[in-house]
Formats: sequence, C-alpha cells, structure tokens
Amino acid sequence: MTEPILRVEGLKEYYEANEGFIESLLGQSQWVKAVDGVDFELYPGETLGIVGESGCGKSSLGRSVFRLIEPTAGSIYYHPPKGSDALAAGHDEVELTSLSSSQMRDLRKDLQYIFQDPFSSMNPRMTVGDIIGEPLDVHNLASGGERKERIYELLNIVGLNPSHASRFPHEFSGGQRQRIGIARSLAVDPEIIICDEPVSALDVSVQAQILNLLEDLQEEFDLSYIFIAHDLSVVEHISDRVGVMYLGELVEVGTTEDVFSPPYHPYAEALLSAIPEPDPLWEGDRILLSGTVPSPLDPPSGCKFHTRCPKVIPPEGLEQETWRGLLDFKLRLREAETLEVLTTVETEAEAATRDRESFERRLRAEFGLPAQLEDGQAERQLTETLDVLYEEDFEAARSTLEAAFVSPCEVHEPADVQMSDSHRIACLLHDERYERGELEASAPSDAVADD
Repeated sequence: MTEPILRVEGLKEYYEANEGFIESLLGQSQWVKAVDGVDFELYPGETLGIVGESGCGKSSLGRSVFRLIEPTAGSIYYHPPKGSDALAAGHDEVELTSLSSSQMRDLRKDLQYIFQDPFSSMNPRMTVGDIIGEPLDVHNLASGGERKERIYELLNIVGLNPSHASRFPHEFSGGQRQRIGIARSLAVDPEIIICDEPVSALDVSVQAQILNLLEDLQEEFDLSYIFIAHDLSVVEHISDRVGVMYLGELVEVGTTEDVFSPPYHPYAEALLSAIPEPDPLWEGDRILLSGTVPSPLDPPSGCKFHTRCPKVIPPEGLEQETWRGLLDFKLRLREAETLEVLTTVETEAEAATRDRESFERRLRAEFGLPAQLEDGQAERQLTETLDVLYEEDFEAARSTLEAAFVSPCEVHEPADVQMSDSHRIACLLHDERYERGELEASAPSDAVADD
C-alpha cells in the first residue's frame, strides 16, 4: 500500500455527563466514553467502512476525526496530496489537533462531511443554490457567473437539474436531499469525505442509487471515503476495508474479504449472522446476543464485549453455553434487589407459593442452566449461591458468585492481534497468551488474577 492519506492514533472522545451544577462544581462529573482509543489508517482512493450497532460511537468517531467536535485525546495525521492548495501544502504530514480554528477552516477544503440527516443539516430558508454555493463563498473559490456555473455543474454531477437551484430543501425527497448534500461536499474539490450513514433513512432502491453515485464520484474525482453505517450489506457493497466498532473501540479491522470471512471477532460474527438473504426458504443460524449494550458511562473491565459474547472463554469442565448462562446470572445479580427480578419466568401466583426447589428450577430455566452442571465443584458453588439467595441475602450471593465464576475475558484487556498483514482482531481467543494457556479460566473456586 502507499502512504496513508489519514492516520488516527489513540483517538478518544469523552462527553461530560453532569447530573447538576453541584456535581460539576465538586468535580464529580461522569464521562461518556463514546470513542475510547481508536487507531486506523485511510489510504488514497479507498473506502473504509465503519460498522456497528447504534450507540457504539461511529458518528462521534467521524465528527472528532474532522474536529467538528474537539477530540478529548489522540492524534490525527493528514498527508496532503501533491498539488494540494490547502494550508499544509508542501508538508509531508499535518497533525490536525494542533491547528488553530482558522488553520483548520482553510484545511476543510480537503476534508468534507456528508451528514446522516440531509434535511436537518440544511438551512430550510436557503435555496439549494445558496446551500451548494456557501462553501464557494466561505473559501472564496468563485463568485458571480462563475459561481452560478459551478452550482449548475455540481447539480448535474449528482444527477439533479440546474433548475433545482432556485428551490428549497423541503421541496425534495430524501434521496434528492442527500444528493444536494453530496453536491455541497464536492463544491470545494475535497480529498477525503466522511459519509455518516448517508443511506440509512432511504428506501432500498434509493440507497442503491446513492451508493452507485458515491462510487462513480470516487472513481471520477479520486476521493477517499470513511463510510459509516450499521448495515453490513451496504458496507460490503461499497467498502475496500472495514472496521467493526463496539462500545467506542475498533474490535476488528481488515479488508472486506477478511472481515466477511472467518476467522471473525465474535461481535463481527454476530453482526454478519443478522444479514438476511433474499431467499424465502433461507434459514440462517442467527446469533442472538444476550443482555444489552453496556453503558459507555461505565464500560465493563477486560474485554468490553464479554457481557454479551457467545464465545466468552469458559473454565475447564464447563460447556460454553453453560458458562454464558452463569455469566448472565452473575451480571443480573449485580443489579438485582428482589427475587422477582431474577426469576422473570414466574407468574405472580407462582411467586407467592415459591419454595426452595421451585425457585432453583425456575432460575436455572431463566438462564438456560442444566439441572446439574457438568463440573461438580461448579455445581456446589452454584448451589451455595442459590441457598443464600433464596434467603434474600443478595450481598452474600453476589460475593459467592463473583469469587466462584470469573472469566479471563472479564479481567484481561485484549490487544490487537495481526491475523494477516491487512487484518487485525482484538479478542483473547486469538491472543498468543490464550493459546499458550496463560489466560485459561480459573477453577470455579478461584478468581483470575490480572496481568
């Protein structure tokens, strides 16, 4: 590969979540870790797809890379191409976070953004011509007749009619408004465009038109894209490389072929299993993740995905499914204050006549645990937990369960593992320490020590 046109190292974007003035005054603020130490490269003429569930930090990543919001930490290096008339022309590399606002504004001719909602990102009181022409005015690129001709040219490029220049945004469909947004981003002849879910709100047929348009424009103008989406089928269609994002981190990065073929990160595998096939007889093996996405206010220790991972590392003697059920039980018990919260399969009448045997039977059913665990010591630890829990001693139950069942995934943070020159995965299952037996899960009565 050639030298990357954009390189991001250790990027963090934290938002302050104050509950009130007093908490802020006392320094008791909490921080939402929307982006938490992201590294990636973008190469000239390529499309890097960023994919993940809603709330994983994709849009925050895109906005912080171009300093539409100021990054909390990290470095962003831009390599202006030869002949660029940007502020940094003639330099091999520019660190974006070190630039002043005026310097960054000059550089925005090279760095443009297509927003997810094409309506809210446009001034409804401005005509389409003024919306597209505004970047020309800001950067003093054209005026008078030349400006008008450039607006007409841009409308033609994105498949609209020059007569549309006198209309207002509300007079257009969603797909047409997105084309206007694309035309606005092209006005300054950029080098890099971040496309923030540009087709997520559009019909499938319109999505195809916009994606084909973006591909044609990339080939014609030699553009580099960061394409943010939650739909893997869209990402597969348009991307050269893909980054899979979970809770503020990139857990897998590789070429599209690498990411869509095994080996996978367990989270990427779950996302891929959700892609439907256009076949009425298709019966896919969809992977349903347990639990909910943890709060970025207080992300889990170790591997952030361990609270939902279907392949969380089990101790010797326990099956994977049993281990997942035990961890789900432990996670719910951390927050539970009543037995009803734990045994949601009970009816009110059953709860009123609950005895020790029925309580255990229903709780095992709730978490998919067998009547007898495969490992005798693990079974004894679980029975002891259920005994004190039935007496509603939640603290003792939590203490027993936390000490008895610990996964390496809870205490060891995974490092990036190079699967190939172009493919990396952050997962303990691919870590050499796990392969050497250094990260084996503890015996049921012991907690795993940290590194």
